[in-house]
Amino acid sequence: MVLVLESLLLAFIFLACHAAHVAPQALLEASATSTPGVISDYLALMSFKSRIMSDPSRSLAMCQWHGVVCGLSRSRRGRVVVLDLGELSLLGTITPALGNLTYMRRLNLAQNHFHGDLPQELGNLHDLETLQLSYNSIQGQVPPSLSNCTRLVSVSLHGGKFPNLKQFLVADNQFRGTLPSSLCNATMLQWIQTASNFLSGTIPRCLGARQKNLSIVWLEANQFEATNNVDWEVLTSLTNSSKMKVLDVGTNRLQGVLPNSIANLSTQLEYLVMSYNNIAGIITEGIGNLVNLKELIMNHNILKGVIPASLSKLKNLNKLSLSNNALSGPIPVTFGNLTKLTILLLSTNAITGAIPSSLSNCPLEVLDLSHNNLSGPTPKELFSITTLSRLGFPVQRRHRWTAHRSVML
Repeated sequence: MVLVLESLLLAFIFLACHAAHVAPQALLEASATSTPGVISDYLALMSFKSRIMSDPSRSLAMCQWHGVVCGLSRSRRGRVVVLDLGELSLLGTITPALGNLTYMRRLNLAQNHFHGDLPQELGNLHDLETLQLSYNSIQGQVPPSLSNCTRLVSVSLHGGKFPNLKQFLVADNQFRGTLPSSLCNATMLQWIQTASNFLSGTIPRCLGARQKNLSIVWLEANQFEATNNVDWEVLTSLTNSSKMKVLDVGTNRLQGVLPNSIANLSTQLEYLVMSYNNIAGIITEGIGNLVNLKELIMNHNILKGVIPASLSKLKNLNKLSLSNNALSGPIPVTFGNLTKLTILLLSTNAITGAIPSSLSNCPLEVLDLSHNNLSGPTPKELFSITTLSRLGFPVQRRHRWTAHRSVML
């Protein structure tokens, strides 16, 4: 009976190989290692291959395919443990049969052209430690079954209970839905990256409370919301970690008044991005407490009030963008203390007063003060490095002008 079953399986493999134009050595390999588990893996790979419409590499033999690694000992001998097919320009959908590769530890399909939904069967990969699917066109909901993959350490998807998860990377896909609260159980989490998807809703209230190792939170270009004090408290709690370096929530649907608690963000924070939202209120003087900031990006909001002079305490700041708001009052003279500032963008506000000559102390490469209510002459100290404009287009050129240096006034 076993021989009959084995023969039927090999016959099925032969037909599959013939349909996919698989080389004879692949069939020989399957015959030589025809344990049920190896055959199951082989059929799973064949199913995977059958869904790829474009495969520039055209590798064919199991355990010799580019990116396929098989185990060498014990129960993993001859079984697929790694499928590493990133950056190969593969085009197609992901087959549910991948769920039969039950010994797989790493699945990397990142930076290809896969589309369609993720199969629920991926939840059968209980040994999976790394899942990378970023930079594809995968869409739909993330399978809840991924919560079965409790050994995941690095994942390019969200969902499930991942106690060992360190990286949560989903950038540049078409995922929808909310950020799951089950991420709160990932106490080892260091990096959240969901940029450029269609994720929505509020940030889970528990997130940030237990993640003491978080260093990067990159939520840019989604549809996340913050509409009240509770939402903002959750957002600022993401930087409770003393290791926090990056908080990017730009291009979302954040609104309401910017809370004073922003001054309580981690002092280790280096990049704070909140641009292209509907954030109102004033920028608190306490923001000067974030002494390690290198970039502060808050353009295209509805912020009002004066530019806080405390920003001049940010000695490491090299980019400040507050353009397209409703800020008023003068440019702080103390900005001349920002000796690392190379980009200053304050255009399209209601800023008044004279341009401080102290700005010449900054190694400015880009200075945009256009579309404000500035008065008085342009400081001569700025002439030697700039092309000057009151409305955002050049009107005169100086001998030390270079293509990468510009001032728009």
